Amino acid sequence: MQLNLNQNRVIDKLLKDHFEFKKLYQEHELMKKKLRKMEGMRYLSLKQENERKRIQKMKLWGKDRMYEIIRKASEKHYNA
Repeated sequence: MQLNLNQNRVIDKLLKDHFEFKKLYQEHELMKKKLRKMEGMRYLSLKQENERKRIQKMKLWGKDRMYEIIRKASEKHYNA
C-alpha cells in the first residue's frame, strides 16, 4: 500500500503521540531485521523455520493494526 503525503504526516504524529502505534512500529522494525537475518541463512532448522513463520504472522498482524490506526486517525483528521 502506497502512503500519500497526508498519511505520512499522520504517521509522524502517531509516532510522537500514540503509544500503541509507536510500540507496534518499533516491533515491526525489529521483526523486519530478524527476518532479514534469517533470510541470509542458508539453512534453517525446523525450530528456526517455525520461528520465522511466527515472526511473519506477528509482523503481518502488527502491520494490519498499524494501518487500522492510521485509517482511523486520518478519518478523524479529515472529519475534524
